[in-house]
Amino acid sequence: MNVTLRLKPFSAAKLKRTAELEGGVHPFWYMGVDNTDGHLLVNGRYLRTGDRVDIYLDVVHELCHVKQWMDGRELFDYQYDYVDRPTEIEAYRYTVLEAKRLGWQGTHFGVLED
Repeated sequence: MNVTLRLKPFSAAKLKRTAELEGGVHPFWYMGVDNTDGHLLVNGRYLRTGDRVDIYLDVVHELCHVKQWMDGRELFDYQYDYVDRPTEIEAYRYTVLEAKRLGWQGTHFGVLED
């Protein structure tokens, strides 16, 4: 089965408004999930200029968060540091597995091993 994913870039105003809702304005954000309704946000500049494999792996990561959001899980649980959030650990696990499936053998994630 072939799947085509079309991502609509969001405006700087939407990015700023969303970032403010999540606790601070981020100077540059690649992708994220809107915690109010679970939709995927994608920085237009990144979508236009980013490496296609990086974009794909970011989509894998963020779609894991969309699923978590749909399941009612807390995506922005600030009782944890970012790297310790259960939702991030799960999303990075899927991303690393997919990167390895694509042939990635690097260690720059430095977070997870199978």
